[in-house]
Amino acid sequence: MRWAIAGRKPVVNYDVYNFDYPEYVDAPGVANVATKDDFRSALRRLATDAAAWSAEVAEQTARGGAWGTPDGLSGTRFLQLVDSMVAAQSINLSNLALSISRHTSTQDRSRPVRRHRPSGGAA
Repeated sequence: MRWAIAGRKPVVNYDVYNFDYPEYVDAPGVANVATKDDFRSALRRLATDAAAWSAEVAEQTARGGAWGTPDGLSGTRFLQLVDSMVAAQSINLSNLALSISRHTSTQDRSRPVRRHRPSGGAA
């Protein structure tokens, strides 16, 4: 739903299990519903009322940027975030990778790994 909001696509959030999550209560362009009748009404309104659809899109256009930036650069931003976190913590990834490699290479691989079996199952 986050990407739909950022991409200016109205959403009907049907809370089938009545979890009542607060994440989308004030989200622009999101109709939060909890009953089948409310779901039908919200969907019908968006599908048949061009003014209602346009109003939801206008609200998402005005406030949707806080929900995401669908510009194709999320991978780049994620890597920049990781780089900045690594720099802030002064973590040497080469040493970390070497440490992990040393740990896993000391594992005894001559015996088969015992897997968890559900209780009551065959041994």
